Order: sequence, then C-alpha cells, then structure tokens
Amino acid sequence: CEGSLLRYADDEILFANCASTEKRASLTIRWTKDGETFLTKHKIDDRCGYSSMTKTRDLRVGIAYEVPSSRAMRDYGGDDVKDIVFRKYRLSDLGIVNRSK
Repeated sequence: CEGSLLRYADDEILFANCASTEKRASLTIRWTKDGETFLTKHKIDDRCGYSSMTKTRDLRVGIAYEVPSSRAMRDYGGDDVKDIVFRKYRLSDLGIVNRSK
C-alpha cells in the first residue's frame, strides 16, 4: 500500500495513507514527533488513493490524492479513471494542537 511522508518541522512528521486494511478507503493523516508513535490521526476522505503532501507557504499541510472519478463510476462501473483532489489543512484542522510536547 502507498503512503506519503512530510517532515513538517525538525521533530514533526506527517504520514498519510489508506487506513483500511481491506480496500483503498479512509485516507488518514497521522502525526508523530518520534517517528514511532502516532499522537493524532485524522480521516480526511472516505475514499483513498495515491497521495503526496507538502508544506504550503501559509504553513498549512497540502495534500494531493487520487479518487475514483464520478464519470468512471457512472459510465464504466469501476474506478479505473482517477480524479486528483488537492486540499489544504491547518495543523489544528488535523487535531494537532499541542505541538510543544
């Protein structure tokens, strides 16, 4: 399964992947300070696909990820055709509020 890592600060890493162990679903961003223990997790979409994160100029977390296109689902009954979604989040939107610990 594919995942995406972002070093937001020297001691802060964000990890995004599909939280489901059965199918490509539940795109979730997790936050860690030690690289081993996730302190928070936040589901950003029920759907999930390949993703990539970045730190934006306004210090938000940007994530681009693929989802099945509605056209593919309607016309072909499958998820072979993908759309790309881009969203930005403040750290607080992801449940990251006490960063000093």
